[in-house]
Amino acid sequence: MHALLILLHMLPWSATPADTPEPEPGDNRTRIQAPSEERPVWVLSEEALGEAGADAREVLHRVPGLSVRSIGDSFSLSTLQVRGAAPEHTRVFLDGVPLARADGAPVDLSALPLWHSSAVRVWPAHAPLGYGGAMGGALAIDSLEAGPGAYEVQTGAGSFGRWHVDLFGRASGEATEMGFGLRRESSEGGFPWFDDGRTAYDTSDDRWRTRENNDATRTTGLIRARRSLGRCVTALVVHGSDQEQGVPGPSGRLANAARYELASSVGALRLGCSGDGWRASLQGGLGWMRSMASDELAEVSLQPTRNQREAWTPSARGLLWWRVHQRADLGLHQEIQREAFTITRGLPSGEVSTSARLGAASALGLRWRSPWAGLELDTRVRLDTMADDGGERRVAPGWKVALESSAWKKHGVTLQVAQSTATRFPTLYELEGDGLYVAPAQDLRDERGDVVSATARWEALWLPVSWRLYAVVSVFATDLRDMIQMRRNSLYSAVAQNVGRASVWGGELALGADVLRHLRLDVAATGLKSEMRSDEVALDGKPLPLRPESSLNGRLTGYTAASDGDELAAFLDVNLRGPYTYDMAGLARADASLEWGGGARWSLGAPPVLGSAGRLSLEARLLNAGDASTVDLLGYPRPGRRWAVQIAWREDGL
Repeated sequence: MHALLILLHMLPWSATPADTPEPEPGDNRTRIQAPSEERPVWVLSEEALGEAGADAREVLHRVPGLSVRSIGDSFSLSTLQVRGAAPEHTRVFLDGVPLARADGAPVDLSALPLWHSSAVRVWPAHAPLGYGGAMGGALAIDSLEAGPGAYEVQTGAGSFGRWHVDLFGRASGEATEMGFGLRRESSEGGFPWFDDGRTAYDTSDDRWRTRENNDATRTTGLIRARRSLGRCVTALVVHGSDQEQGVPGPSGRLANAARYELASSVGALRLGCSGDGWRASLQGGLGWMRSMASDELAEVSLQPTRNQREAWTPSARGLLWWRVHQRADLGLHQEIQREAFTITRGLPSGEVSTSARLGAASALGLRWRSPWAGLELDTRVRLDTMADDGGERRVAPGWKVALESSAWKKHGVTLQVAQSTATRFPTLYELEGDGLYVAPAQDLRDERGDVVSATARWEALWLPVSWRLYAVVSVFATDLRDMIQMRRNSLYSAVAQNVGRASVWGGELALGADVLRHLRLDVAATGLKSEMRSDEVALDGKPLPLRPESSLNGRLTGYTAASDGDELAAFLDVNLRGPYTYDMAGLARADASLEWGGGARWSLGAPPVLGSAGRLSLEARLLNAGDASTVDLLGYPRPGRRWAVQIAWREDGL
């Protein structure tokens, strides 16, 4: 699976209503906020998302249980694993719009518009109605809320020729709000890496090399509008992205001519209404994607390739909650989408193949809460129909039950236990291949699994004002059946196959503290064990590939704030990742790695140019200061020491 993920990029599709209110701002916006009784999700705040040089991989690594796989620097493809689940098992949402490629390939985190987001919410498992249905939980990105007239201009630069320029604006009237964002970013990506020639016991061919053909350029835009109509609200979200990049080959054999282009867009319109004891929403969405891969010199795929893939995905979603009792709510969620997929092989006059897929899901939920406990029950049925296989219909039932106790709330303790099931149908990407790295696998079975977890949250209630101390401890276990893994079938291509049964289990610990009014500590640790239990002897007892056995992330921040709102902060980061295997037989192993770095930021008020208030922010960071030479996804090299600087200007009250 080492090279195939280069082509996994994002196509947003469909839309869903938000099932959880907007996160509450913390007492310090830089904090990654832990779950609480009122907000049972992890929340990454605006400033955590907008740090200089920060990308989704780095930010999400700071949440317990989350592991991000990538194929190189911060501009490269990154995919998310939650508690050891495959990337396809986590649903990703932008302003309530589910993001995924039309062929089901996992979302590329490097393409997510974190640069103008107010928060990212993460359910590690058992996501609520409207977000649920996946073993790996859900991740939701919330755009900056529209408000009084404001705009922000931001630019930054970093190692290996990376730079970006952002513009974000927003305005609001009595009943209408609107926001827009535009980003242009680029990277040469030519970082040095240590190549052992894939001969671990022969040092004669070891040498430092520069990662070639790793450049990329991307333009991203987003428009968000909202209008109030009495008890109803209409909302429009339009997101588009266009990028072009090189496709470096596997470590030890770099490609010099392979290129990849991707254009994608999504539009979604939502109508939401609420009344006494009920609320409902209905959304329609349309997603589009076009991608083209070329390898004229046949250095990656071993044969000249020029393929174009195009997909259209219309969809509709609805959610209804109503109060059936003083302490009980009943919910209904329905979604349906159609995927139309076309592959043109060997442009300009190549073979054209098409496939279509119809999917639907119906879910019923019940929530009950007493002064000391809460219960949530969900049932879900999915229908999958492939138009090119005679209309075969496959139905997958599932359910979730979660029980939370606040009986010890006066001591700062809450407990939650939950169990859920999920089914993942094989994706078009796995069934049809991609024409470059992935061969078709038409006989794949559905992947099924069960997830159980228990979480305890504690917060000290006796500390002085502005002090804070909390801890979150979780244990979890997942049982997977007919799990789908990629198996290499040639030097540079792979094919999907069912590998029988596997299990994943582990624990998480998070600690957070604000003390002495000027110090903050955030620590996240995860331990993970996995085991393949396939009938195939070669796989029996081997760990699942690409699942680090342990991870530890810590940040110590010193901060101060003046009465006029000026802020100054400096921080030190430590990231320790344990060893893991990156082949199905459990033979190839990546060693443990330790990275550390630090940075500082300064935010101060300044005389406005157009509005009533201005703010200037400066930030500089040093990442992997120890220049550790490490590998990531399937042995791909990661960049060593690197730096990033950023400057932003914001005005409010236009």
